[in-house]
Amino acid sequence: MSNIDFDVIRIFEEQVASFFGSPYAVAVDCCTHALELCLRYQNIKQFSTPKRTYISV
Repeated sequence: MSNIDFDVIRIFEEQVASFFGSPYAVAVDCCTHALELCLRYQNIKQFSTPKRTYISV
């Protein structure tokens, strides 16, 4: 990836943060990583999930 790619992501994050009135925004590549960041931010070490889940299409 070139620096231009990272500039586009930075600009996108700034625009999203501005739209929602937030000082920051973080763009991630998938929902799983977004959930992981939320859990890490809240310092959650363990959580429960259903035994059966279904993939999204």
